[in-house]
Amino acid sequence: MRSNGPAQDEVLGEISGDIISLIEDQNGNHVIQKCFETMPSEKVQFIIEEVTKNIDSLAFHPYGCRVIQRTLEHSPPEITAPMLNKLMSSAQKCCEDQYGNYIMQYILEKGPKAEKITLLDVLKNNFVKLSMNKFAR
Repeated sequence: MRSNGPAQDEVLGEISGDIISLIEDQNGNHVIQKCFETMPSEKVQFIIEEVTKNIDSLAFHPYGCRVIQRTLEHSPPEITAPMLNKLMSSAQKCCEDQYGNYIMQYILEKGPKAEKITLLDVLKNNFVKLSMNKFAR
């Protein structure tokens, strides 16, 4: 259950200047993930914007990919649409990447229908190349 309160505001105030550093940190990424799990989307909107702005590097980062998945899991589609658009524009590259692959799997399993269709087209059109890639199989 999500709750509001001064404690949430205090946590968000503390992390607001170091979002990317926290996401790329072995322990800090858990703090960001927990924000998505426990706080309303409106409160973590600034985190979503920062993730979207840095999606080209975070999608290929061991902790960044986890945060992206958590963002997609706990935020409404209208808020994550810009993030999904950027991810779909680099879907093949994500499929071929050790960490980006996890995001694509998540989208195939639980993502919006339009993105699933787009991703299936990428997979179909690049089947041979992806089938020979260590991470895309």
